Amino acid sequence: GGSCDQRYARPCDGVDGKADHVIGTDHSGFPFSVPDRKIEIPYSTLSKQRQQRCSDSAQHGVVYDLRSMGFSVPILSRSVSRLTKRNIFASVSRSTVHTGIASSKEETEHDGDVPVHEDIPKAPLYPGHIPTTLAQKVLISVGSALAAITDPFRDDMVAVFGETTGSLAFRELHRIMSNDPEGRQILRDRPRINTSTLDLDYLRQLPKETFGHAYYRFLADNNVTPDSRLAVQFVDDPELAYVAQRYREVHDLIHTLLEMPTHMLGEVTVKWVEAIHTKMPMCSTGALFGAVRLRPKQRRDYVSSHLPWALRVGYNAKNLMCVYYEKHWEMPLLELQHSLNIEPFPRKQSMQEHVPSSQKAGLVA
Repeated sequence: GGSCDQRYARPCDGVDGKADHVIGTDHSGFPFSVPDRKIEIPYSTLSKQRQQRCSDSAQHGVVYDLRSMGFSVPILSRSVSRLTKRNIFASVSRSTVHTGIASSKEETEHDGDVPVHEDIPKAPLYPGHIPTTLAQKVLISVGSALAAITDPFRDDMVAVFGETTGSLAFRELHRIMSNDPEGRQILRDRPRINTSTLDLDYLRQLPKETFGHAYYRFLADNNVTPDSRLAVQFVDDPELAYVAQRYREVHDLIHTLLEMPTHMLGEVTVKWVEAIHTKMPMCSTGALFGAVRLRPKQRRDYVSSHLPWALRVGYNAKNLMCVYYEKHWEMPLLELQHSLNIEPFPRKQSMQEHVPSSQKAGLVA
C-alpha cells in the first residue's frame, strides 16, 4: 500500500467521506490501485462550511494545478465556466469543473457540496494519476496541442496531448494486443523499458547486425536514454495507462526497427507508421503538421520516398505494439524486419547519420 496523493483531502476532523485508497505495484513495477469503499474528496470541491471546519487546509490540495503546464489557471477556470454554461459539454455539470482557483462569481454559485460525477475518477487510480473531467481534458488537449505545434521540442506537451486525446485509441490497442499471442504476453508481463530493466552493456556487446546492438547504437548516437520518457498521468484506467506507457517507451525501438534517424523527416516518417498502427490523434497530428516544417529538400524526399514507404509499412507490417522487443535483442535486425513484414527502406539511410541537435525533432510522446 501507499499514502494518499497530497493533491487530495486527507482524513480530518469535521470532513466526511474520505479514506485512504490502496495503492501498490504489480510484479513489473507498474502501479495500480484499488479504491476503498469510501473515497477521498478534492479539497477544492468541499463547501465553504466544510473547508472552514477543517483544521488544516494546507494539507489539502486541488485537482490539478495547470500552471505547472504553462497555462493560466484563472483564465482556464473562467473559460470552463463559460463553456459549461453554454451547454457545450452537456455531459459535465458546472459543479464538477474545478481547477482549484475559482472566481468570486463561481464561489457564490456553490452553496453545498459538489457531487462527484462518473466522468472523473473518485481517487487516483495509480501513483501520479491526475483525475480530470471531460471539460478539463478538452481544455488541456487544446492548450497542449497549440504548445506542441508552436514548439515541437516540447515533448511534455506532445505527451499530454497524446494522453488526453487517446482514450479510444488506447482501448482499441488493448483489444488488438489482447487478441495477439505476443501482445497478450506483453499485457500479462507488463515489461518496462528503462535503465533499471535494460542491460545496456550487454546490448553493446551483441553482434553489430543484431536488433539489440542497433538499439544501443541508436541511443548512443542520438545521446538519448530510455529514462527520458515521461510517466502517464491523464489516462483514467490502469490497464490503458500501461498501454499508453508502453507506446511511449517503445518509440525509440520503433525508430531502430525502421532504421529512421531522429531529424524531422525521420520523426514524421515514424509518426505515419505509428498513426496507422495506434490510431492515436497525437500521431496523426504529428505526421501532418510535422511535414509542414520540413525543409525543401526534405519535403522532396518525403513526397517521393518516405511517405509512400511509411504508408506501405503501416498497412502491411504486423502491429508494432504487439512486438515483445525485449525478447528479440539477439535477432538480426534484417531478420526481425522480415518476420514483421517490414519492407526495407528504398534508399537506405544510415542510423549513424550525424544530425545536429538543432535539427532534431520533438515529436516524440
